[in-house]
Amino acid sequence: MLRPVRLGGVWRHGLVAVALLATAFAGVRVFRPTDTLDLAHGRYPAPAPATDRFYGELLAAPLIVDDRIRVYAAANRVWADGPVDAKMTTSAYWAFRRWPAVLVGVVVAGDRVVSRWSDGEVVAQRPDTGAVLWRASVGARTRVYEGRRTGAKTVYDPPDLATATAPDGRPVVVATGVDEVTGLDADSGAVRWRHRTSGEQRRAYLAGPARRRHARRLRRWAVTVHGRGRGRARLDDRAGRDADRRRRADRSR
Repeated sequence: MLRPVRLGGVWRHGLVAVALLATAFAGVRVFRPTDTLDLAHGRYPAPAPATDRFYGELLAAPLIVDDRIRVYAAANRVWADGPVDAKMTTSAYWAFRRWPAVLVGVVVAGDRVVSRWSDGEVVAQRPDTGAVLWRASVGARTRVYEGRRTGAKTVYDPPDLATATAPDGRPVVVATGVDEVTGLDADSGAVRWRHRTSGEQRRAYLAGPARRRHARRLRRWAVTVHGRGRGRARLDDRAGRDADRRRRADRSR
C-alpha cells in the first residue's frame, strides 16, 4: 500500500503554490471583459392595450416596446420583462450583460432594441428573443452610467443616443461621438452617414428631430419617476393622455 510521504515543508509549500495558481486562474475567469446573453424563455407576451388606469409601481423605469415587453437599464445590464401591464417587475424575459463596460443609453429603432455602452459599442437586439442582431463601434464619449437606481435617464433621455427616420423611411440610430455624429441603419447596423461636428452642433442636433422622435415613442404609456431617479417608477396611461390633450389644444390655438 502506497502512503504519502511528507518531506519537511515541501508538501506544505507545494499546496500553497497550487492554491495560488488556482486563485490566479479564477481571477482571470471572473475579471476578464465579458458579455453574457440570456435569451428569452417562454412565449413572447401578447400586446396589452393602454387604458386610462393605474397599473402599478415598478422598481425600475420601463421602456415599453411593441406594447408587449418592458425594457430596463442598469449599470452593466439591459433586460426585459412582460407583459407590460403586470403590476410588478417580473423575472427577466431576456437579459444582456457586459463588463467592465457600462450602459450609456437604450432606444427602440424600428423593431430593434438598441443599447450603447461606455466602450463605444452599439448593440441591437430582437425584442421577442433578445438575440443580438448586429454590433457596431462608434467610439466612446459618455463613460459613466447616469441612470441611478431606476434607470430612467438611460431609457428616457439617453446621452449620445437617439433615433431618426431616413428620407427613404428606414429607421436610423443616431450615435454621438467626441467629434462626429454617426447614423446607423437600424436593420443592419451599417453606417448610413457620418458627420464631423462641434460640441454646439451636437447639442442642437440631439435636441431636434432625433430626440423628439424618441420622445414620441414614449407618449402612449406614461411613467412617473419618483425621487429624481432614485426611487420607483409609476406606470400609468393617464399622464400620457393628458399630455396629448395639451398638445392638441396648443396646436389649435
